[in-house]
Amino acid sequence: MSKSDARKARPSGTDPEKRLGITKQESIVIRAAARGLTDKEIAKSRGITVSSVRTYWDRLRGKLHATGRTHVVAIVSRAKLVESKKALRECEERLTDRTSKRQEA
Repeated sequence: MSKSDARKARPSGTDPEKRLGITKQESIVIRAAARGLTDKEIAKSRGITVSSVRTYWDRLRGKLHATGRTHVVAIVSRAKLVESKKALRECEERLTDRTSKRQEA
C-alpha cells in the first residue's frame, strides 16, 4: 500500500465509514470479505444477489481508488473500519504478491 493510499484512508473525523464515504451496506460487504467470505457467501448471508455484491465492490474500488477487492479491504483496514490486524496483514500480503507477479510478467 502506498503512502497516498494510507493518507486517503486517514482523513479527519471519527467514523471511518463517513470519512471514506462508504455506505453501511458497503461496510458490511467489506467486513464479510475480511472474515474470508466469498461474494456468493456474502450474497446469501445478506439476502441479495451476487451481482449486487459485485456492484458494491465496483463502487468501493471507484470511491477508494483501489485496484481490487484486496486493496479495498487493506485501505479500509488502515482506516480502522476492519479492526483485525490479521485481516490487514493477509490483505497486504495478497496485494504485495499480486503486485510482484504483475511486475515479473
